Amino acid sequence: MVQAINVKWEEGGGNFGTGSALPKGWLRIASGTLRLDFYSGARVILEGPASIELLSPDLARLEKGKLTARVPPPAEGFTVISSDLRVVDRGTEFGMNVSGTNDCEVHVFDGEVELQGEVPATAGKALFQGNAVAIREGKWTAIPADRTSFADPAAVLTAATRESEAQWTAWKKASQKLSRMPGLKVYFDFEGLHPGDPAIPNRASGAEENSSGTVIGCDSLPGRWSQKGAVGFAKSSDRVRFRTSGTTSSLTLMARVRVDSLPQSHNHLLAMAPEKVGEVHWKLDQSGRLVLGVRAEAKLAYDSWERLESPRIVMEQDFGRWLLLVTVNDGWQGLMRLYVEG
Repeated sequence: MVQAINVKWEEGGGNFGTGSALPKGWLRIASGTLRLDFYSGARVILEGPASIELLSPDLARLEKGKLTARVPPPAEGFTVISSDLRVVDRGTEFGMNVSGTNDCEVHVFDGEVELQGEVPATAGKALFQGNAVAIREGKWTAIPADRTSFADPAAVLTAATRESEAQWTAWKKASQKLSRMPGLKVYFDFEGLHPGDPAIPNRASGAEENSSGTVIGCDSLPGRWSQKGAVGFAKSSDRVRFRTSGTTSSLTLMARVRVDSLPQSHNHLLAMAPEKVGEVHWKLDQSGRLVLGVRAEAKLAYDSWERLESPRIVMEQDFGRWLLLVTVNDGWQGLMRLYVEG
């Protein structure tokens, strides 16, 4: 899923983030626009309200909604099913509008599509550029193709850019507010990083002196938006080290993370100096579970830790998308909590 613009997901219809590798199954949106890139090479724009079932790299079923497909030569044969009709690409750009079980339109904007399935003998088996067909309760009517009634890819790109800029602006305001939050000890926003300079300033308004971070090995990368900074941890030696002091009975840890792989048994988000009571380890394990550990005893043993492990929260289809992960160690109530996307 490459783009999601003003999308509202239907309950039980999935809720995937941009960059997700989508599994087989249904996607159902109440409103908004999705851009899906199939592994075959076909590019599909889906306009809500819509329901589409992903069946294979070159096959989908459209139950309702508008779909525009651009199919390059390597993806020829890409097929969309609606009821008993199969629309098979022959190197083209086409649109489909399905509003009911027996209500479908097929428009060809470029090239050719082949119609298969329950096609009346009087109906053509092929549609060419500029032609369209409307199917209403089994009756077929030839109509001219109407490109303006479907999403324009250039307009979708423009809308995605506007949404990205709006999100970036909102994040900057939220970031400034967060930096002033009472009790905040350390806040790294990874903004304004300079090549060759290992220092990352601690943006917390009450930051202690000398609590800035030091980058060891990490690469500077773009974040959730092209304007946003981030750091990449590709090697097991990559890390950001910092120092802070004091004690607290409760601690909240928060990170926006894009997981591209889970190569290690322990993929740390935060680890404190070892072998001291109260040290905290926060990590994703190799199976994709979020794990919080707090050392309760000084001995070096598995049972010297208090632990909380989540179910699997990161699976292969989640690689490449941004996740908000939060962990709370609540000493007042004696509880550990893990949160994913709120």
